[in-house]
Amino acid sequence: MQAELKMKEDLRLSLEHQLAEEKAMRKLAEEERDSLGRDRMKAVNDLESLKFINEKKTLQVEKAQYWEKLAVKTQAVSNKRLTDIKELKSQLNDVELELVKTKKIVKAI
Repeated sequence: MQAELKMKEDLRLSLEHQLAEEKAMRKLAEEERDSLGRDRMKAVNDLESLKFINEKKTLQVEKAQYWEKLAVKTQAVSNKRLTDIKELKSQLNDVELELVKTKKIVKAI
């Protein structure tokens, strides 16, 4: 009977030890799961932040492209107007020369 009690006590101690090990393993697994959950949430938040930044940068690029196109058009218009001004200036010089010639002819008459 003493041997049987000893055997049951050893079995009880072994089962308690096994239960303690399983509880520790479960606690580690829960901590790892919680840690992974926090990591996942952080990754999701980081992704959302990156999406927002990307959308903002895309909008800035689109605005820059718009202004660049507008600048090219404005430069083209400015170049044409400058050419027109040079042509008008040339025509004005021609008219002034004609006027001087006409005045000389009128004086000569």
